Amino acid sequence: MDEREKRGVWISRAPRAAFAGTVVVLGDEEAEPLLASNVSETGILVASPSEREVPEIGESVRLSFELPQLETALQVEARVVRREDRQAEALLGLQFEGLTRQTLDQLRTYVSTRQGNRKN
Repeated sequence: MDEREKRGVWISRAPRAAFAGTVVVLGDEEAEPLLASNVSETGILVASPSEREVPEIGESVRLSFELPQLETALQVEARVVRREDRQAEALLGLQFEGLTRQTLDQLRTYVSTRQGNRKN
């Protein structure tokens, strides 16, 4: 298995926007919040402390996070499609699954307002 296969190979073509927020893994009471660095309508990139046990590529998780313009947290299903273990953290690329139309619209609005309405 080469390095790309270990990390997972999934490249989103959707525009991304910086998002410095916390992401909670629902159903894991012992889990520390993950730290997000960017988000798109298709997924989110998060970092987890390396000492914490993190999900493997292919595993599904339920997440909760708040976008700045929303009054309530988004709760979404996601699948781990990328994992990169580093010395101080693990980076996880999470692909959203089964988003409602409302959630998809909220993500698109967030990204477009932070991208200056340009297409990537």
